[in-house]
Amino acid sequence: LLFFPEGHRSRSGELQQFYSGAFRLAVETGTKIVPLCIKGTNEVLPPGRWWLSPAKVTIKALEPVNPKSLADSSSHRLIRKTVKNMMRQSLTEMALDPAGNTDVAGSGCSL
Repeated sequence: LLFFPEGHRSRSGELQQFYSGAFRLAVETGTKIVPLCIKGTNEVLPPGRWWLSPAKVTIKALEPVNPKSLADSSSHRLIRKTVKNMMRQSLTEMALDPAGNTDVAGSGCSL
């Protein structure tokens, strides 16, 4: 299953609030979470536009997170926070340009 924990597309490209549904499901079923970071979606479909444009999209799979391996594996909040921090760090690294500037606009995430 593929989940987008923000529940909607971020117009700014910044990570938004993560909703708990996917994380609760992972805790209840003991299923590992494989976070995916996506960069370049705003170039393909800019906010407010209805047609696609050719652009480069990068998808990076992060290390799986096993809810059972965390100290409080019953806490979907802890798992949600852990995954969001991992994704924030990865999206920042993906956005680094050769000059060392960051631009996470057009980035997003899914589980």
